[in-house]
Amino acid sequence: MMLSYFIMITSMMFMMLNHPILLSMMILIQTTLISLKIAMNIKITWFSYVLFLVMVGGMLVLFLYMTNVASNEKFYVSNKIIIMVMLMIPTTMIMSMNKNQKFKSINESIINYKYTLNKMFNETFSLMIIMMMIYLLITMIMAVKLTDLDKGPLRKKN
Repeated sequence: MMLSYFIMITSMMFMMLNHPILLSMMILIQTTLISLKIAMNIKITWFSYVLFLVMVGGMLVLFLYMTNVASNEKFYVSNKIIIMVMLMIPTTMIMSMNKNQKFKSINESIINYKYTLNKMFNETFSLMIIMMMIYLLITMIMAVKLTDLDKGPLRKKN
């Protein structure tokens, strides 16, 4: 349950960041947390491992591109982010201590069932899988377009 709160915190912090390197680090943290959540809920660790490797591979390409584009840009941690972290972490700890929760997610209510490979691609996970496919396709297309030698920002200057 606390892992879900940390995923929520990183999602909210992502909205406040403005530097590309901080954004990529936040996406890397978010990917790690989501992979852990999937591994704990589905009980199929290879799926979360493959998801993590694919996302980290894509993030390495984006990270290298962003460090080339914004190499000399300084970044500062704003006070809003520090205040948000200082408020959200105790809040999540207090919320996770509440044992009488009336609301449970679908994954927590069916965690005792044994998942198989066929159940992984069922109706509840289909939207998540389609969104991951679309995200990876768009990321691949943008990486190809951005690294085009003739038109891209990494072109040779004569």
